[in-house]
Amino acid sequence: MKKGTLDSQRVAEVGLCVNLSLPHLGASLDRVVSNPMSNDKFGGVEIKTNPKAGSMGLSIAQTVGHPSFTANHFFLVSKDGQIILNTDHSYYY
Repeated sequence: MKKGTLDSQRVAEVGLCVNLSLPHLGASLDRVVSNPMSNDKFGGVEIKTNPKAGSMGLSIAQTVGHPSFTANHFFLVSKDGQIILNTDHSYYY
């Protein structure tokens, strides 16, 4: 999907999304983003949270580098001043 203005984007809640050409595969996305003014394909949004960080009242920025979360147990790391995915995490492939 090409970048557009915020006004041109639509966000919708969805359930199970199935590719009609591969009906044996599906994804349970949290939201889809589309531009009704364009024929471009839509994008999917999957939201991940850390329940322990939430119960501690920590934001994502506060969680990265917090002593309760190590690089092997948290899916984000801080590198060069940016928060990025931890490519050493067991969920990353």
